[in-house]
Amino acid sequence: MKHESLIVSLVSDAAAITPLPSPSARAARWLIVAIAGVAAGVMVKGLRQNWTMALSDPGFQLSTVLVLATGISAALTALALAVPGALRQTWLRWLPPGLFAVWGAVLAVDVLRVPGGVPAAGWATACMWKTWGIAVGPAAVLLMMARAAAPLDWRWTGGMAALAALAFGVLGTEMICPMTGHAHILTWHFAPVALTALATFAAVAVATRRA
Repeated sequence: MKHESLIVSLVSDAAAITPLPSPSARAARWLIVAIAGVAAGVMVKGLRQNWTMALSDPGFQLSTVLVLATGISAALTALALAVPGALRQTWLRWLPPGLFAVWGAVLAVDVLRVPGGVPAAGWATACMWKTWGIAVGPAAVLLMMARAAAPLDWRWTGGMAALAALAFGVLGTEMICPMTGHAHILTWHFAPVALTALATFAAVAVATRRA
């Protein structure tokens, strides 16, 4: 077969390809899923009784802004990384974990500033399960959206997808859990998200090496 004939044959056999929307447009669609997940979690567990007091607390307001910024930026980063060459500024992949680390630093400072020494965090594994339960649906959807592209680095794509979903998971937990102690929030809200996101990054790194 001649070269020209081969090209014509390949073109005629090729299926139509629908271009994916931009990462920002896809992130906006995923945001609807994440908000729905948070709303479902709050409906099942119930809104915290001291919600009005929490909403007027500057510390809670700052935490909410940082968690939201983490989740949105992580989702956008994951979907941009899924498209080779879409994320041109390398530093942007560090923005979501950086924002999340700021939240942890703020909580740690508040814990250390408590008079009389570091308070006990108590035992509250239920908060971890709330976070994971709310995050699992949005995480699955975000990974499917990323897979629809052509990720070259699943470590960062998967890690950012996990961080995005977990950020909204802990946002839902913050709306449910009535505890206001900074030690509790640092131990049972922040730490599980950080450890789960890191574990996801490490697991994907191992899996891609073996593939």
